[in-house]
Amino acid sequence: MATPSQLPTAPGQHQHQGLVTPFGETPAHLGSTTLDDLCDLLQHLRTAISELTQRVAENEEATKDVQSTAKNISQAIDSIAEKIDQPPRTPPQAQPVHMVDKTPRPGPSGKQQVKLEPPANIEWRAI
Repeated sequence: MATPSQLPTAPGQHQHQGLVTPFGETPAHLGSTTLDDLCDLLQHLRTAISELTQRVAENEEATKDVQSTAKNISQAIDSIAEKIDQPPRTPPQAQPVHMVDKTPRPGPSGKQQVKLEPPANIEWRAI
């Protein structure tokens, strides 16, 4: 008896695939096949073809989604690479900046501009 890892046939021979006879051999006796057997076989083939068609359609849709995603990622990478290769840009200025010295300076005459007067005499009265 063959173990699960061994083939039940000798090397070089065709393995039986569940068909009535192995490939390349002519059956000695064909047996009888009913119309119902043929209808069942055709129904199974129709179902298998339908399932395969659905799987192919799903794979095509998934492939389109993957291609679209890959294209978007590639464009984003190209955009980033272009920005890295360019030197930094400064925005254009409408008017040049003039430096203004805001340091306080004494008046032109050097005199005090604020007039100091002695405090007024105030009398305090108790209420």
